[in-house]
Amino acid sequence: MLYFVSAWYLPNGIAREEMTLGQNVSFAIFRILTPIVWLVIMIRISKADVKGRDYMRYSFFAYCLHAPVIAFVKLFYEKFAVLGMMQNEALKYVIIVFLTYTICVLVAMFMKRYATPLWTLLNGGRK
Repeated sequence: MLYFVSAWYLPNGIAREEMTLGQNVSFAIFRILTPIVWLVIMIRISKADVKGRDYMRYSFFAYCLHAPVIAFVKLFYEKFAVLGMMQNEALKYVIIVFLTYTICVLVAMFMKRYATPLWTLLNGGRK
């Protein structure tokens, strides 16, 4: 977790020419280590005995549908988020991601149950 939190302090958004030597080195090291860290995480996950849940079976459909759903959820969120705390960008991001995935899974479950031929076509025949 510490590794991923450290990305927050990287010189993101700064042109490479404007970075100091320390910023350039830290950015390069982070980018070199990221695939290694992800590999370790993926190996640990694959060795873990994770039981498949029903909502985990819709990843392809969620991947295909998430872009328009994000646009809709973001528009809805920005229109109706009136509380000061709800304007926090980090909270907004987490809420939008959660709602987007939830909507995609619910649409997939609905289509799988009530529009099976359309579901099969859109999902490429996956179960």
